[in-house]
Amino acid sequence: MSEQSATQKLKEEFIKKEEELGITSENFQKKYEFDFLQKEMMEKLDSTQGCNILKQYQFYDNNDHQNIYLSFDFQSQSQKDGFSYEQELKLKAAGVSFIQQASIYLKLPLQTCHTACIIFHRFYSLVSFYRKDLRELVMGALYLACKTEETNRKIRDISFVFDQVFKISMEEQRPIVPLAYKKEKYNKFLEIIAETEREILSQLGFEIYQISESISPAKYMYNFLYFFKPPKNQQENIRLFKALVQKAFGFLNDSFRTPVWIHLPTNMIVTTCIYLAFRETGYPQPQSPWWIIFETSLENIEKAAGMILQLYEIEKGIKMKDIHEIMTQLINQRKSKRVFYLQFLDQYNPQNFITKKTESSNNGASKIESEVKEDFITRRRDERERDRERERERERERERDREYRRSRSHRKEKKKQKRKKRQKTQKRRKQVAQTQKKKRILQRKEQQRSNQQRKRNRQRKL
Repeated sequence: MSEQSATQKLKEEFIKKEEELGITSENFQKKYEFDFLQKEMMEKLDSTQGCNILKQYQFYDNNDHQNIYLSFDFQSQSQKDGFSYEQELKLKAAGVSFIQQASIYLKLPLQTCHTACIIFHRFYSLVSFYRKDLRELVMGALYLACKTEETNRKIRDISFVFDQVFKISMEEQRPIVPLAYKKEKYNKFLEIIAETEREILSQLGFEIYQISESISPAKYMYNFLYFFKPPKNQQENIRLFKALVQKAFGFLNDSFRTPVWIHLPTNMIVTTCIYLAFRETGYPQPQSPWWIIFETSLENIEKAAGMILQLYEIEKGIKMKDIHEIMTQLINQRKSKRVFYLQFLDQYNPQNFITKKTESSNNGASKIESEVKEDFITRRRDERERDRERERERERERERDREYRRSRSHRKEKKKQKRKKRQKTQKRRKQVAQTQKKKRILQRKEQQRSNQQRKRNRQRKL
């Protein structure tokens, strides 16, 4: 009881100091950055190494800040469609897990992975899981993030990697068969990624530059943690500080599985991760509201920390079958005759596709079955026609390439013959020049001998 009262007292002191500096909820709603905060804190801080770093590294922006963040009581479109917060959190955690696995396989930098996760969360704050398949969005979000961060990867590589990630999540038997190149399923992947990219841009208003951070969260974390680095002679604190750094980065990576990134800016989330790491490791925390240096309030830290910690209450290792269970349960609750959650990986088995459609309704099964069959057959016919047209176009391109290679090889052969002829001519001229040189040398020697002979004869006469 005494510990709780001491904690409450310390919290009240923190809030009082924040109010003295002018940090309130209203200020945070109007403007996230405070241009006066740096000046106030620099007067209170001593001239330390951390203070010098603060002078060199500008965390603050004097320009007006555009608030692109949503309030914590914001209700997403999925929640309006009947999803509970826990179900939505599970699906979002699974989607971010797919993005992180694919980023590792594609050897992408952390900033690209983080941008893709934020795009993923922002899209699903506007669009329901009923409307857009989670697997389609993760591919499009990562492809768009690669373009945004200028770490381009080929759409072919993204298709191959996500195919492997999805098959691993569906617990297919090892070894997993890779995606066949330029086949029907491969072409479908390319279409889905391109279409999803356009849909993301349309929903987010073509303002991806506001999502992409000029300074990555990892750089924020390194600079923020440097303020708490202990002296070299404190070995125990150095050990705890290493644990603090590991915990803080662990919380930062896990925070991308939650929608906290659509509610708060980067500096506040990074500060929250450090705050949680302080509580986990037992590292000596300053007895003053240190977070105000990083433009954060205790109220926002508590909200973000609660959202991150809620992630650990859900089950770990969500697989594709868990996603199907959540979607099937909600579809049955809505008593929908049509399955809105399009399973594009199952479209290539017509029997499974038709069975799942017909099982979703109990009344008028034969009518729905005929409608689904007709719709499916029409769509398949159109897809086959498009595939045939694409194949004809590829055949024309291959024929043009063959003609070009033939003409190119002919030109290469001509150049080769000319080169050989030129080399022979040069060799012949070189040989002629060498023989002429030898003749001139012999003539010169003969002339010298004849001159010496005349000279000796003249001397004998004398």
